[in-house]
Amino acid sequence: MPRADDRCLHDLVTEQAARTPDAVAVLADDGVLRYAELVARANRLAHRLRARGVDVDTPVGVVAERGVDLVVALLGVLVAGGAYVPLDPDLPAERLSYQLDDADPPVVLAQRHLLDRVPGVPPARWCVVDDESPQRWPATPPPPRASPDSLAYLIYTSGSTGRPKGVCVPHRGIVNRIRWMQDTYRLRADDVVLQKTPYGFDVSVWEFFWPLAAGARLVLARPGGHRDPAYLAATIVERAVTTLHFVPTMLAQFLADPDLPALPTVRRVICSGEVLPVALAREATRRLPGDLHNLYGPTEASVDVSAHRVRPPLDGASVPIGAPIANVSLHVLDDDLTPTPTGAVGELYIGGIGLARGYHRRPALTAEAFVPDPGGSGRLYRTGDLARRLPNGEFDFVGRRDGQVKIRGNRVELGEIEQTLLEHEGVREAAVSVRRLASGHPQLVAYVTPPGSPVAELRARLARRLPDYMVPALFVHLDHLPVTPSGKTDRGALPAPPDDGPAPVDPPADGVPARLAALWAQVLERGRVGPDDDFFALGGDSVLAMRAVALARRAGLEVTTRHLFAYPTVAALAPHVTVAGPAALDPARWDGPPFALCPVAPALVAAPPGGPARLVDAYPLTPMQEGMLFHTLLSPGEADYLQQHVYRLARPVDVAALADAWREAVRRHPALRTTVRWDDVAEPVQLVHEGHPPDVRLLDGPVDMHRLLADERHAGLDLAAAPPVRLTLIRAADSVDLVLTFHHLLLDGWSLAVLLAEVLDGRREPVAPLRRHLRWLAAAERSTGYWKRLLAGFPEPTPLPRPPVPAPDDPAASDPPVDATPQVGLPGTRVARLTLTGRLRAALAARAATAGVTPYAVTLGAWALVLAGHAGRDDVVVGVTVAGRPDDLPGADAIVGLLINTVPLRVRFDPDATFAETVRAVQAQQVATREYEHQSLTDITRAGEVPPGTPLFHSIVVFQNHPPLPAALSPVDVVESTGYPLTLVVEPAPELVLRLLIEGDAVSPAQGGRLLADLRRVLEVVAADPDATTGQVWAALSDR
Repeated sequence: MPRADDRCLHDLVTEQAARTPDAVAVLADDGVLRYAELVARANRLAHRLRARGVDVDTPVGVVAERGVDLVVALLGVLVAGGAYVPLDPDLPAERLSYQLDDADPPVVLAQRHLLDRVPGVPPARWCVVDDESPQRWPATPPPPRASPDSLAYLIYTSGSTGRPKGVCVPHRGIVNRIRWMQDTYRLRADDVVLQKTPYGFDVSVWEFFWPLAAGARLVLARPGGHRDPAYLAATIVERAVTTLHFVPTMLAQFLADPDLPALPTVRRVICSGEVLPVALAREATRRLPGDLHNLYGPTEASVDVSAHRVRPPLDGASVPIGAPIANVSLHVLDDDLTPTPTGAVGELYIGGIGLARGYHRRPALTAEAFVPDPGGSGRLYRTGDLARRLPNGEFDFVGRRDGQVKIRGNRVELGEIEQTLLEHEGVREAAVSVRRLASGHPQLVAYVTPPGSPVAELRARLARRLPDYMVPALFVHLDHLPVTPSGKTDRGALPAPPDDGPAPVDPPADGVPARLAALWAQVLERGRVGPDDDFFALGGDSVLAMRAVALARRAGLEVTTRHLFAYPTVAALAPHVTVAGPAALDPARWDGPPFALCPVAPALVAAPPGGPARLVDAYPLTPMQEGMLFHTLLSPGEADYLQQHVYRLARPVDVAALADAWREAVRRHPALRTTVRWDDVAEPVQLVHEGHPPDVRLLDGPVDMHRLLADERHAGLDLAAAPPVRLTLIRAADSVDLVLTFHHLLLDGWSLAVLLAEVLDGRREPVAPLRRHLRWLAAAERSTGYWKRLLAGFPEPTPLPRPPVPAPDDPAASDPPVDATPQVGLPGTRVARLTLTGRLRAALAARAATAGVTPYAVTLGAWALVLAGHAGRDDVVVGVTVAGRPDDLPGADAIVGLLINTVPLRVRFDPDATFAETVRAVQAQQVATREYEHQSLTDITRAGEVPPGTPLFHSIVVFQNHPPLPAALSPVDVVESTGYPLTLVVEPAPELVLRLLIEGDAVSPAQGGRLLADLRRVLEVVAADPDATTGQVWAALSDR
């Protein structure tokens, strides 16, 4: 037996950092940390915590999303001598409040944007982990105080009394666990471990600290990414992951995708958290490279206590949980604590140095679970699991002897759910059990009496107080619960839930609703599903939702899990589903021969301007492009429509191969080989060249990015000489920065997302030529009657708002304006940026769902109200940018070019109408406008009543609902201009970010920042009071 280790958990990391300071330690979407950088940041944080009174065994709450800040926070707490307490911001508020009250940490570490996520924390307790001024703290560690017997972390698990239990785990046990893992599996410097388990669960501990103790690389899945099998597969490929963990339920979902890519880098897959079925183990060993390992252990024993390497052939009835790890003992005992014979079933007890101290502030429960070892002087932990010892010395898991179960890898005390149900005044009795679908997926079923208990209210109550995996999928009403002769609930006599009761109405007959209903019936294992049946009321949960979405996509229905949660009935979801590749639409209708749209003189084809490449096609300019060209020629030195986007690819990459992929994209997409000619032709024309060498530049980092962007902008782009796009690749040791400079006249944001996915992910959809869109546009309805009716009675544009900006000593300065900073190379343009908190985003999404609108409509209505209030108007018009990709144009989502358009949105405010009524009108107008949004703004303005030469609006809103970027790519910076005094840019994912571009001097930067702060305030008021009238919302803003 190896000797016990006398180091602390953080010592393993700091010692490794001393050996390999320059190696990459942490790789995440939000940054990269080398070992020396990680330890330096953790040391600085540890000094801050020491200054706040953190010492040995001090609990420190940690509120952070998965990213580099989370790793720094966990390590910093340990270096300071404290014990970290995970306070996962995704948990329900009541659950977080309980954990906070029970742990009572004197300091709570949090990311700044999550400060409002945990209610009830006094301001004096907060410590912001992403503080922008940490340099005043030493990068060297504070004097060590923790010992191997000091607490490392306090993690909460489900409790049978309705109260979660805080498990106190010292360094000695988890260090033993990490050391055994390294001795057994031998991570190397070229290994990459994927961290995807939420940090409130104990598996996350080894995911974080094992690679960092072994000199390997820790890759963090994006927040929420652990729920998305397709994203995980892409991340494994992109990051060359070698080691990862799956709860068996999630492993099954991961393997369910028939399009799962090859994963050649994977060396080991570790399963734990629930029983690993034999059939799943067979499939995993067949489809995944590397070794499969089945581990077992409770939180109370430092994560895992036994391990079994899974090897074919798997011909047994079960997969063993394996033999004990180093310095841990397993005992199968009967009710008298006497060892059972080999093969006999008994309760499993755990001994050795891995045991937790016990439960925080629960001495009686600790004494019940941690008992004296009858065969020695130590303690044993009573697991409540039934097991048997096998002849080869390994162990086999048989089941539970109490009401504790595993759901999606999470330990669940059924009694906690029952207790929460019984606290509702409408419930007399409650029992919760587990059933398994034919697929093996476990579901919780709640039995309640009396029959009139309100299911929707009960479900909502549980969702507010418990994690989502503890909310029963099904509710069954009974007159009374069955009981045993002793008067206890007879769980064995609980009836099976009705799998296939008659649907309230017949299932949909045809079309998308019928296809959705059939898919739901398959996933939920029900006979039929009606149009108004709720997916989650029928037994759906987040895992089944992922499966339903995956099946829908394979069936050609484009839908997301987010849509399914927002629209949980077939009737509600169907309008939001896109039928992929609609066979009924013939692309040939909109395609045509070259030069059919714009004949060009033969001499021009033979000898085009800008180089020797011959012309292969020509297009007229759209009205949007004509407007951009006019302003470009009017102010040739200002480059208003020159856009610059900077992205970081946070993984090593062959830049030569990346450049080749870009060249292939240029070859495939005509927009990247297009010039514009205007000087010697009757009408401006787009000329498509057969081939131009792409402008690709390779640089070795580091570089001064601001200087580079400024130089690129100063150089400009000549629309008359292809190519219209420049790509600069900046190489670093473990990342590559991509700088794209392009003229907006030839490319929009959606197209940019399509190109990046093609270049970085290899997602090459069939090319849809730009001429297809232009032919559709030429054939579209030109009548301006709709716009004339919409703009009737609107004689002048909404005045630019110029709100007062309070002085710093004014009481109103407690809600200060958002800072507006200059854009690189655009001294006349400033940008104010605001990221909404997760809590506010969730509340707005809930309000939008209740109102039956999109969150975008809520944001639009709120911005219009801010403009109206400051302008003193109850009738305003703002511009909105639309994607310009019509549903009836085949392949519209894959076209690369400029398809966007800007159209007006008119909002009339009635102070007595609720804000919800107002945004419903906003969304109704957006839907009605869809049919006419292709018309040029010039024609629309002429149809209105503003005087000639007067703009229709001074402010526009840009909603960036583009296709998602490749998983390994993250935006770093953007430099853009629209020519409007105020442009609100809404970035909906992964966070809700609002950017306000302030151009010219009509509105001062401080006034623009005030407007953005006012928008946040309006959204906060709306989120807090869904029934507020627009008059009340504005009054709340005026009274701040």
